[in-house]
Amino acid sequence: MSRVGILTFHYTNNYGAILQAYGLSKAIAEMGHSVEVIDYRSLTARRRFGRWPRNTLRILPTVVKRWRFRQFRKRYLPLSRRTYWTLKDLQRHPPEVDYVVCGSDQVWNISAFRGFDPAFFLDFLNEDGPRRISYAATFGYAQELSHYQERICDLLSRFDYLSVRDRMSQNMISKLIARPAYHVLDPTFLADYGPITPPPISKDPYAFVYCVSNSDLFVPVLRALSRKLRMRLISVNVPFDGAKVIRSASPLRWLSLMRHADFVCTNSFHGTCFSLISQKDFVTLPIEKGQSRLEDILQTADLSGRLVTNEAELERSLASPINYTIVSSRLDEARLRSQTFLREALR
Repeated sequence: MSRVGILTFHYTNNYGAILQAYGLSKAIAEMGHSVEVIDYRSLTARRRFGRWPRNTLRILPTVVKRWRFRQFRKRYLPLSRRTYWTLKDLQRHPPEVDYVVCGSDQVWNISAFRGFDPAFFLDFLNEDGPRRISYAATFGYAQELSHYQERICDLLSRFDYLSVRDRMSQNMISKLIARPAYHVLDPTFLADYGPITPPPISKDPYAFVYCVSNSDLFVPVLRALSRKLRMRLISVNVPFDGAKVIRSASPLRWLSLMRHADFVCTNSFHGTCFSLISQKDFVTLPIEKGQSRLEDILQTADLSGRLVTNEAELERSLASPINYTIVSSRLDEARLRSQTFLREALR
Protein backbone atom coordinates (compact mmCIF):
# COMPACT_ATOMS: atom_id res chain seq x y z
CA MET A 1 0.00 0.00 0.00
CA SER A 2 1.51 3.31 -1.12
CA ARG A 3 1.54 6.43 1.01
CA VAL A 4 0.10 9.45 -0.78
CA GLY A 5 0.23 13.07 0.33
CA ILE A 6 -2.16 15.64 -1.13
CA LEU A 7 -1.21 19.32 -1.29
CA THR A 8 -4.19 21.52 -2.07
CA PHE A 9 -6.29 24.41 -0.76
CA HIS A 10 -7.87 22.74 2.26
CA TYR A 11 -7.22 25.55 4.76
CA THR A 12 -10.05 27.74 3.58
CA ASN A 13 -13.67 28.64 4.21
CA ASN A 14 -14.59 28.04 0.59
CA TYR A 15 -17.10 25.24 -0.08
CA GLY A 16 -15.71 24.11 -3.40
CA ALA A 17 -12.11 24.07 -2.21
CA ILE A 18 -12.73 22.01 0.91
CA LEU A 19 -15.10 19.59 -0.84
CA GLN A 20 -12.67 18.93 -3.68
CA ALA A 21 -9.99 18.15 -1.08
CA TYR A 22 -12.38 15.63 0.47
CA GLY A 23 -13.20 14.21 -2.97
CA LEU A 24 -9.56 13.68 -3.97
CA SER A 25 -8.63 12.09 -0.65
CA LYS A 26 -11.61 9.70 -0.86
CA ALA A 27 -10.91 8.78 -4.48
CA ILE A 28 -7.26 7.93 -3.76
CA ALA A 29 -8.12 6.02 -0.58
CA GLU A 30 -10.67 3.93 -2.50
CA MET A 31 -7.86 2.95 -4.89
CA GLY A 32 -6.19 1.23 -1.95
CA HIS A 33 -3.65 3.84 -0.87
CA SER A 34 -2.91 5.42 2.50
CA VAL A 35 -3.75 9.11 2.18
CA GLU A 36 -2.95 12.27 4.08
CA VAL A 37 -3.79 15.87 3.27
CA ILE A 38 -0.60 17.82 3.91
CA ASP A 39 -1.66 20.43 6.47
CA TYR A 40 0.04 23.41 4.84
CA ARG A 41 -1.33 26.75 5.99
CA SER A 42 0.45 29.48 4.09
CA LEU A 43 0.71 32.99 5.52
CA THR A 44 -1.36 34.44 2.68
CA ALA A 45 -4.17 31.96 3.39
CA ARG A 46 -4.06 32.68 7.11
CA ARG A 47 -4.27 36.40 6.46
CA ARG A 48 -7.08 36.05 3.95
CA PHE A 49 -9.27 33.66 5.90
CA GLY A 50 -8.46 35.23 9.25
CA ARG A 51 -9.79 38.59 8.13
CA TRP A 52 -12.82 39.89 9.99
CA PRO A 53 -15.79 41.59 8.28
CA ARG A 54 -16.18 45.33 8.75
CA ASN A 55 -19.89 44.96 9.40
CA THR A 56 -20.15 43.98 13.06
CA LEU A 57 -23.43 42.15 12.39
CA ARG A 58 -21.50 39.62 10.31
CA ILE A 59 -18.86 38.81 12.92
CA LEU A 60 -20.91 36.14 14.72
CA PRO A 61 -21.92 34.33 11.48
CA THR A 62 -18.24 34.44 10.45
CA VAL A 63 -17.16 32.87 13.75
CA VAL A 64 -19.78 30.14 13.36
CA LYS A 65 -18.83 29.44 9.74
CA ARG A 66 -15.11 29.18 10.56
CA TRP A 67 -15.85 26.78 13.40
CA ARG A 68 -18.00 24.60 11.13
CA PHE A 69 -15.31 24.46 8.46
CA ARG A 70 -12.72 23.60 11.08
CA GLN A 71 -14.93 20.76 12.34
CA PHE A 72 -15.33 19.46 8.78
CA ARG A 73 -11.57 19.45 8.25
CA LYS A 74 -10.97 17.61 11.52
CA ARG A 75 -13.66 15.00 10.87
CA TYR A 76 -13.54 14.39 7.14
CA LEU A 77 -10.01 15.20 5.94
CA PRO A 78 -7.12 12.86 6.77
CA LEU A 79 -4.83 15.69 7.85
CA SER A 80 -1.12 15.11 8.36
CA ARG A 81 0.09 15.00 11.95
CA ARG A 82 2.43 17.91 11.34
CA THR A 83 1.14 21.36 10.47
CA TYR A 84 3.33 23.30 8.04
CA TRP A 85 3.28 27.08 8.32
CA THR A 86 5.91 28.00 5.74
CA LEU A 87 7.77 26.64 2.73
CA LYS A 88 10.82 26.21 4.97
CA ASP A 89 8.78 23.95 7.25
CA LEU A 90 8.03 21.73 4.27
CA GLN A 91 11.68 21.73 3.20
CA ARG A 92 12.97 20.85 6.67
CA HIS A 93 10.40 18.16 7.37
CA PRO A 94 9.02 16.88 4.05
CA PRO A 95 6.09 14.48 4.38
CA GLU A 96 7.11 10.82 4.56
CA VAL A 97 5.14 9.58 1.57
CA ASP A 98 5.74 7.78 -1.72
CA TYR A 99 3.77 10.24 -3.85
CA VAL A 100 2.71 13.86 -3.53
CA VAL A 101 -0.37 14.86 -5.51
CA CYS A 102 -0.68 18.58 -6.14
CA GLY A 103 -4.22 19.78 -6.78
CA SER A 104 -7.03 20.15 -7.50
CA ASP A 105 -8.19 23.78 -7.63
CA GLN A 106 -6.33 26.93 -8.65
CA VAL A 107 -3.06 25.93 -7.02
CA TRP A 108 -1.04 27.50 -9.86
CA ASN A 109 -3.00 30.75 -10.14
CA ILE A 110 -0.23 33.22 -9.34
CA SER A 111 -2.59 36.12 -10.11
CA ALA A 112 -4.81 35.23 -7.14
CA PHE A 113 -4.26 36.48 -3.60
CA ARG A 114 -1.73 33.73 -2.79
CA GLY A 115 0.60 34.91 -5.55
CA PHE A 116 3.48 32.64 -6.53
CA ASP A 117 3.95 29.97 -3.88
CA PRO A 118 6.65 27.44 -4.85
CA ALA A 119 5.17 24.94 -2.39
CA PHE A 120 2.26 24.31 -4.77
CA PHE A 121 4.76 23.44 -7.49
CA LEU A 122 6.29 20.91 -5.03
CA ASP A 123 9.52 22.88 -4.75
CA PHE A 124 10.17 21.37 -1.30
CA LEU A 125 10.69 17.80 -2.57
CA ASN A 126 14.15 16.35 -3.14
CA GLU A 127 15.09 14.96 -6.53
CA ASP A 128 15.18 11.44 -5.11
CA GLY A 129 12.07 12.00 -2.99
CA PRO A 130 8.40 11.14 -3.59
CA ARG A 131 7.03 11.03 -7.11
CA ARG A 132 5.35 14.26 -8.18
CA ILE A 133 1.85 14.26 -9.62
CA SER A 134 -0.56 17.04 -10.44
CA TYR A 135 -4.23 16.15 -10.49
CA ALA A 136 -6.72 18.62 -11.98
CA ALA A 137 -4.50 21.58 -11.11
CA THR A 138 -5.13 24.84 -12.93
CA PHE A 139 -3.55 28.22 -13.57
CA GLY A 140 -7.00 29.76 -13.11
CA TYR A 141 -7.15 33.17 -14.72
CA ALA A 142 -3.35 33.67 -14.61
CA GLN A 143 -2.40 33.94 -18.27
CA GLU A 144 0.93 35.70 -17.73
CA LEU A 145 3.62 34.22 -15.49
CA SER A 146 5.86 37.32 -15.72
CA HIS A 147 9.32 36.90 -14.16
CA TYR A 148 8.28 33.61 -12.50
CA GLN A 149 8.00 31.82 -15.85
CA GLU A 150 11.52 30.35 -15.95
CA ARG A 151 11.24 28.97 -12.43
CA ILE A 152 7.75 27.60 -13.02
CA CYS A 153 8.94 25.87 -16.19
CA ASP A 154 11.76 24.23 -14.24
CA LEU A 155 9.41 23.07 -11.48
CA LEU A 156 6.79 21.75 -13.90
CA SER A 157 9.43 19.76 -15.78
CA ARG A 158 10.19 17.84 -12.57
CA PHE A 159 6.69 16.36 -12.34
CA ASP A 160 6.38 12.67 -13.13
CA TYR A 161 2.72 13.01 -14.19
CA LEU A 162 0.87 16.17 -15.15
CA SER A 163 -2.88 16.66 -15.38
CA VAL A 164 -5.05 19.77 -15.35
CA ARG A 165 -8.76 20.41 -15.16
CA ASP A 166 -9.13 22.90 -18.04
CA ARG A 167 -7.93 23.24 -21.59
CA MET A 168 -6.38 26.67 -21.05
CA SER A 169 -3.97 25.21 -18.47
CA GLN A 170 -3.35 22.26 -20.77
CA ASN A 171 -2.31 24.60 -23.56
CA MET A 172 -0.11 26.66 -21.23
CA ILE A 173 1.87 23.62 -20.11
CA SER A 174 2.30 22.47 -23.69
CA LYS A 175 3.78 25.86 -24.61
CA LEU A 176 5.87 26.22 -21.45
CA ILE A 177 7.63 22.86 -21.33
CA ALA A 178 6.55 21.07 -24.52
CA ARG A 179 5.03 18.23 -22.51
CA PRO A 180 1.47 16.93 -22.66
CA ALA A 181 -0.79 17.41 -19.66
CA TYR A 182 -3.90 15.25 -19.37
CA HIS A 183 -7.27 16.95 -19.20
CA VAL A 184 -9.17 15.41 -16.27
CA LEU A 185 -12.30 16.05 -14.26
CA ASP A 186 -12.28 17.90 -10.96
CA PRO A 187 -12.01 15.34 -8.11
CA THR A 188 -15.52 16.19 -6.92
CA PHE A 189 -16.68 13.95 -9.78
CA LEU A 190 -14.67 10.99 -8.42
CA ALA A 191 -16.24 10.71 -4.96
CA ASP A 192 -19.67 9.82 -3.59
CA TYR A 193 -20.95 12.60 -1.33
CA GLY A 194 -24.24 10.85 -0.62
CA PRO A 195 -23.13 9.18 2.65
CA ILE A 196 -22.19 12.51 4.25
CA THR A 197 -25.06 14.61 2.85
CA PRO A 198 -27.72 15.49 5.47
CA PRO A 199 -31.46 15.23 4.72
CA PRO A 200 -33.28 18.27 3.27
CA ILE A 201 -33.87 21.26 5.51
CA SER A 202 -37.01 22.32 3.63
CA LYS A 203 -40.07 20.33 2.57
CA ASP A 204 -41.10 23.05 0.13
CA PRO A 205 -39.55 23.35 -3.33
CA TYR A 206 -36.73 25.87 -3.60
CA ALA A 207 -34.05 27.14 -5.94
CA PHE A 208 -30.55 27.12 -4.52
CA VAL A 209 -28.47 30.20 -5.31
CA TYR A 210 -24.72 29.91 -4.88
CA CYS A 211 -22.79 32.82 -6.32
CA VAL A 212 -19.27 33.62 -5.18
CA SER A 213 -19.61 37.27 -6.14
CA ASN A 214 -22.22 39.80 -7.19
CA SER A 215 -22.54 41.27 -10.67
CA ASP A 216 -24.80 43.52 -12.73
CA LEU A 217 -26.49 40.39 -14.07
CA PHE A 218 -27.10 38.87 -10.65
CA VAL A 219 -30.19 40.85 -9.59
CA PRO A 220 -32.15 40.88 -12.88
CA VAL A 221 -31.57 37.15 -13.50
CA LEU A 222 -32.58 36.18 -9.96
CA ARG A 223 -35.69 38.35 -10.14
CA ALA A 224 -36.65 36.68 -13.40
CA LEU A 225 -35.84 33.27 -11.93
CA SER A 226 -38.02 33.89 -8.87
CA ARG A 227 -40.87 35.16 -11.02
CA LYS A 228 -40.80 32.27 -13.48
CA LEU A 229 -40.13 29.37 -11.10
CA ARG A 230 -42.52 30.62 -8.42
CA MET A 231 -40.55 28.96 -5.68
CA ARG A 232 -38.49 30.07 -2.73
CA LEU A 233 -34.89 31.14 -3.28
CA ILE A 234 -32.24 30.09 -0.76
CA SER A 235 -28.92 31.87 -1.15
CA VAL A 236 -25.63 31.10 0.59
CA ASN A 237 -23.61 34.24 1.40
CA VAL A 238 -24.79 36.65 -1.31
CA PRO A 239 -27.92 38.58 -0.19
CA PHE A 240 -30.90 39.07 -2.47
CA ASP A 241 -34.28 40.65 -1.73
CA GLY A 242 -36.89 37.99 -1.21
CA ALA A 243 -34.41 35.17 -0.73
CA LYS A 244 -33.52 33.36 2.45
CA VAL A 245 -29.83 34.13 3.00
CA ILE A 246 -27.62 31.69 4.92
CA ARG A 247 -24.28 33.18 5.94
CA SER A 248 -22.75 30.44 8.07
CA ALA A 249 -23.67 27.18 6.34
CA SER A 250 -21.37 24.25 7.02
CA PRO A 251 -19.97 22.28 4.06
CA LEU A 252 -22.47 19.52 4.91
CA ARG A 253 -25.43 21.89 4.87
CA TRP A 254 -24.17 23.31 1.58
CA LEU A 255 -24.17 19.77 0.16
CA SER A 256 -27.71 19.24 1.42
CA LEU A 257 -28.96 22.51 -0.07
CA MET A 258 -27.44 21.55 -3.42
CA ARG A 259 -28.56 17.92 -3.44
CA HIS A 260 -32.20 18.59 -2.54
CA ALA A 261 -32.75 21.77 -4.59
CA ASP A 262 -35.31 21.87 -7.38
CA PHE A 263 -33.20 24.30 -9.38
CA VAL A 264 -29.71 25.81 -9.04
CA CYS A 265 -28.35 29.19 -10.06
CA THR A 266 -24.60 29.68 -9.67
CA ASN A 267 -21.55 31.50 -11.01
CA SER A 268 -19.13 29.17 -9.24
CA PHE A 269 -17.04 26.46 -10.87
CA HIS A 270 -17.76 24.01 -8.08
CA GLY A 271 -21.37 25.15 -7.93
CA THR A 272 -21.60 24.10 -11.56
CA CYS A 273 -19.78 20.81 -10.86
CA PHE A 274 -22.13 19.86 -8.05
CA SER A 275 -25.16 20.86 -10.14
CA LEU A 276 -23.98 18.27 -12.67
CA ILE A 277 -23.12 15.69 -10.02
CA SER A 278 -26.55 16.12 -8.39
CA GLN A 279 -28.23 16.08 -11.82
CA LYS A 280 -29.98 19.40 -11.33
CA ASP A 281 -31.61 21.73 -13.76
CA PHE A 282 -29.41 24.78 -13.44
CA VAL A 283 -28.02 27.92 -15.00
CA THR A 284 -24.51 29.29 -14.65
CA LEU A 285 -23.94 33.04 -14.70
CA PRO A 286 -20.76 34.54 -16.13
CA ILE A 287 -18.01 35.69 -13.78
CA GLU A 288 -15.50 38.49 -14.19
CA LYS A 289 -12.40 36.36 -13.60
CA GLY A 290 -12.05 32.71 -14.48
CA GLN A 291 -14.80 32.48 -17.08
CA SER A 292 -12.84 29.86 -19.03
CA ARG A 293 -13.15 27.26 -16.27
CA LEU A 294 -16.95 27.58 -16.32
CA GLU A 295 -16.99 27.25 -20.09
CA ASP A 296 -14.67 24.26 -19.90
CA ILE A 297 -16.74 22.08 -17.58
CA LEU A 298 -19.96 23.00 -19.42
CA GLN A 299 -18.30 22.08 -22.72
CA THR A 300 -17.24 18.72 -21.26
CA ALA A 301 -20.87 18.03 -20.32
CA ASP A 302 -22.09 19.41 -23.69
CA LEU A 303 -24.16 22.01 -21.82
CA SER A 304 -22.60 25.26 -23.02
CA GLY A 305 -26.09 26.71 -23.36
CA ARG A 306 -26.57 26.70 -19.58
CA LEU A 307 -24.20 29.68 -19.34
CA VAL A 308 -26.73 32.52 -19.47
CA THR A 309 -25.96 36.20 -20.00
CA ASN A 310 -29.47 37.66 -20.23
CA GLU A 311 -33.12 36.98 -19.44
CA ALA A 312 -33.87 35.57 -22.91
CA GLU A 313 -31.20 32.89 -22.47
CA LEU A 314 -32.59 32.16 -19.02
CA GLU A 315 -36.05 31.60 -20.50
CA ARG A 316 -34.63 29.19 -23.07
CA SER A 317 -32.86 27.23 -20.33
CA LEU A 318 -35.99 27.03 -18.20
CA ALA A 319 -37.97 25.79 -21.19
CA SER A 320 -35.43 23.02 -21.89
CA PRO A 321 -34.84 20.69 -18.92
CA ILE A 322 -31.49 18.92 -19.00
CA ASN A 323 -31.49 15.36 -20.36
CA TYR A 324 -29.14 13.70 -17.89
CA THR A 325 -29.18 10.40 -19.75
CA ILE A 326 -26.96 12.03 -22.36
CA VAL A 327 -25.01 14.25 -19.96
CA SER A 328 -24.25 11.42 -17.54
CA SER A 329 -22.90 9.31 -20.39
CA ARG A 330 -20.42 12.05 -21.33
CA LEU A 331 -19.41 12.60 -17.70
CA ASP A 332 -19.00 8.86 -17.12
CA GLU A 333 -16.54 8.67 -20.02
CA ALA A 334 -14.58 11.64 -18.67
CA ARG A 335 -14.69 10.15 -15.15
CA LEU A 336 -13.26 6.85 -16.40
CA ARG A 337 -10.41 8.65 -18.19
CA SER A 338 -9.67 10.66 -15.05
CA GLN A 339 -9.65 7.60 -12.80
CA THR A 340 -7.38 5.78 -15.26
CA PHE A 341 -4.88 8.64 -15.19
CA LEU A 342 -4.85 8.70 -11.38
CA ARG A 343 -4.42 4.93 -11.08
CA GLU A 344 -1.56 4.87 -13.57
CA ALA A 345 0.17 7.81 -11.90
CA LEU A 346 -0.03 6.08 -8.50
CA ARG A 347 1.24 2.67 -9.68
